[in-house]
Formats: sequence, structure tokens, C-alpha cells
Amino acid sequence: MTPLSDYTDSAGFVNIGVMAYNFGTAFPSDTQHGLRSYYMEINNITPDMVHRGNAMDIYIQDPSNIINGSTAQVMTSSTLLVHNMSGIPGYIHEIIEVREGISKVAYDISSYTITNLNAGESYSADAQYSIAFDLDDMAGTLVEVVYRYLSTGSAISTLLSQDDTRFPLADNKVKVMPPTVLNITSLIYSGGLPAVDMKLAIAGYITSLTVTQFDKSDLINFMYDQGANYVNTAIDITIREYDTEAVRTTRKMTESRYNIRTDTVSYFYTNSDELSGVVQI
Repeated sequence: MTPLSDYTDSAGFVNIGVMAYNFGTAFPSDTQHGLRSYYMEINNITPDMVHRGNAMDIYIQDPSNIINGSTAQVMTSSTLLVHNMSGIPGYIHEIIEVREGISKVAYDISSYTITNLNAGESYSADAQYSIAFDLDDMAGTLVEVVYRYLSTGSAISTLLSQDDTRFPLADNKVKVMPPTVLNITSLIYSGGLPAVDMKLAIAGYITSLTVTQFDKSDLINFMYDQGANYVNTAIDITIREYDTEAVRTTRKMTESRYNIRTDTVSYFYTNSDELSGVVQI
């Protein structure tokens, strides 16, 4: 085995060259970059497993293959382990809601807590989440979990793991891109596409953004390009932003422009279900 000293400098540190995901002139002064690693220190050099030296999280932005799903299970206690549910897929994009399985009535989000049990596996096939209810007598209750997931995740992972496509001596972990979800609760317009078609067009526009900034004026101009002759500029949007550890931050969009945080990896996402406020008059 090659001694660790071959890789350390005179101070005992290992120097690693890296480039931030959010690199480029779109960021102020080209200086606001963020890096994160789950490998923070080496405190036990006794090898237990073989590691080839490189590990990469590969985030997939493929909105056309992000689809809705739901899985139901009878509770045995007040806590549900989502990853142990029969038929639950990997590559979960977002847990949308939790319902009572028979009535299909959604539980209030204040009545349960979703916990990420393994931060390093977030958004991957091996992600682990628990849902703990702050309610009495949950045992025996049929609970349905509604979510979105990347339907092509397994196929992409298989492709990137093949010898002729995998980077030599690297371990790849495929993950679905963490979303910054735009929920539009009020957007009134006239002319142009019918509301059903305008929602689809808006969803396609937002999910096609490859920048980390969303501007209401750009959305308005897009709607005019779709034939609208009037768009009310009083647009109400709620944003659910997730970081790479699936921690959600929810806020109202109070300014005309919103920037995804520079210390995370995320793309904008929405679909017709998130655009209930798009109304044609």
C-alpha cells in the first residue's frame, strides 16, 4: 500500500484541486463560489474497504422525466420509514404531501416532520427519509406518501457505471437535481394561449432555465411571446428551495428577481400543478 506521506505536504495536509459548480461570469465579480465535501478528515488510515480515490456526485436535471408517484402503507407506529415502503422508487425529487390513505385528505404539514437520515445519499437511489407524526394513534392507519421522482435515474446510473463510459478509477453517485420550486398562486393575463396551455408553456420555460436567477419581467415577456395582450404584474409566487441535503426553505418572492443560493446546487422547477394561480380573463 502506498504510504499516506506520499500525498501530504510539509504541514501534513493533502492538497486537492477543485472547481466550484457555480463558477462563471454570471456571479457577482466572478467571486461568489461554493464548495462542499462530505469527506472532511482522515482520522483512521486502517483500510476497511477498497476506494479507488475519486468520488463524484452527478446531479441530473431532466425535468421531462420527473414524474409524480405515490405509495401507501399501513403504519405500525408514529414513524414511517419512506425508503422501506414497498414499491418506493429511488431518486425522489420532492415529497409533495402526506395523505390519509382512504380519504385522500392531506395531513397538515405541521402534524409531521420529514427527516433526512443520510445526508450523503440525498436525491440518490439510496436516499433515506423518515416521516414522524405528532398525532395520537397512528398505528393501523393507512398513509399515502405523494412524491416526484426521476424515472430515468436507474438507467442513467447504469450507463455512467459501464466500463466504457465511467471515468477510470472513479466512484459515481447519480442524483436527481435538487429543485427550487416556483409555486405561482396569482398570475392574471388575457389573450394568447388558453390557461391550460399557458401553464404548460410556463412550466416548460421555467424548467428550461440553465441560470440560477429567475426574473418576473422575463416571465411576463415570455407570456407576451405566447400571444398574451395583458399580464398583471402583481404576480404572487411562493418558493420552496432545497439544498443538496434536502433541507427545504420556503419563502414568498417579494422582489422582482430571485437568485438561488450560491452555496448549493439547484435548478428552478415547476409543473402545471404548481401553477394554479395562472388565470386567463
